Amino acid sequence: MKRLTRWIAGKRAQLNKAKEILAYELTKLVHGEEEAKKAEATAKAIFTGGDAANMPTAKLEADSFTDDEIDAINLVFGAGLATTKSEARRTIQQWCFCRWREA
Repeated sequence: MKRLTRWIAGKRAQLNKAKEILAYELTKLVHGEEEAKKAEATAKAIFTGGDAANMPTAKLEADSFTDDEIDAINLVFGAGLATTKSEARRTIQQWCFCRWREA
């Protein structure tokens, strides 16, 4: 069983490395090498606790909050992940539906 566990762990590591390479190369093709390097550094910061200097940020307006809370639609819209609140709503609905189907 230990041997199988080690083998699976090795395959996962190879798959993760392949994903990293694919993401870098695709980003480089679409946005150029400089942006690919920034994206790679950001991903490492997010997933490994590295330097977060290139990590995207968003400033949410105080009027988006009610009693120190923010709903998902205003969060997605305020973070700039959707250009309209309707788009934010559709994105959330689609994401939830996809997650429900995977379960």
